[in-house]
Amino acid sequence: MPKGLAHRSLFSDLKEGEILTSVRMWLEGNGYLFWRNALGPILRNGGRQWTPNPMKGFPDLCIVSRARPGLLVACELKREKGGRVSAEQLLWHEALRVAGCRVIVARSLDDFVDQLREIEIKNE
Repeated sequence: MPKGLAHRSLFSDLKEGEILTSVRMWLEGNGYLFWRNALGPILRNGGRQWTPNPMKGFPDLCIVSRARPGLLVACELKREKGGRVSAEQLLWHEALRVAGCRVIVARSLDDFVDQLREIEIKNE
């Protein structure tokens, strides 16, 4: 369990950033290749103008399957309570699925691990 999260009793009130930290630690500890794209606004015109990122809605993490190298798993992380997938995120999810990627929406570390393992078992 990530440091600082032990005080949470039921883990149902974790923030997305806390879930992200625990998932990243699990991936690192289990030898996965993964990355996270920074999707904030982009500074343009010599630092004079901020513009929206065209990748808005892209999943939080991209993970290369260990059981099937070459299979990309995109992961969206959401809070258990009140975390909803936006329209932009749904569009990305569909585009990634059409391209042959797997997409999961996880609401906790356990949920993430269960879904990733299910994908890897089906694709071995």
